[in-house]
Amino acid sequence: MTRLRHIWRSMPLRLAILLVALFATVSLLSLAASYAVTQSSFEETIRADLQQDLAGFRAAPSARAVAQLVEAESRAADPGRLILSYVARDGRIYGNGAIAQDEGGFHIFSLNPERAEFEGEYLSLTNPLYGGVITIARSRAEIVALRGVFVNILLISLLPTVLIALSGANPCAALQTSC
Repeated sequence: MTRLRHIWRSMPLRLAILLVALFATVSLLSLAASYAVTQSSFEETIRADLQQDLAGFRAAPSARAVAQLVEAESRAADPGRLILSYVARDGRIYGNGAIAQDEGGFHIFSLNPERAEFEGEYLSLTNPLYGGVITIARSRAEIVALRGVFVNILLISLLPTVLIALSGANPCAALQTSC
């Protein structure tokens, strides 16, 4: 026990621990900033795609044309990536999903009887169009997956830092013995 206390009092060991904490903090902060910038960039790209999609639907000449276009595009779309919904003036819903809100937030429900609700996070855009309401939602799955990638990068970058910093602290020198 006294040997352990003596090692802990070692200046090289304390400096190594301080360096590890400093490098870990700097790595964590720089990686967090990189993640925030990357996430923001991805979200802006998705929002631009939503605006472009909406512009395409606005180019349709009538509510009937919008409904047909939504139906055709939703059949071709992967609902795990793109949800299209057009609620016509008469209340009929076209597309592959419908959005509902309750006290828990917004939920996207499938219009396919084999699938009840879509999982995951989506960015959406809703606008009135020809007396109805169109909603376009794109998945945030790629952004969510990025979180895991950044955590792995952090761990991979910190491990060598910790090993190198701790290898510089020689507890044997603190005891003035050979180990």
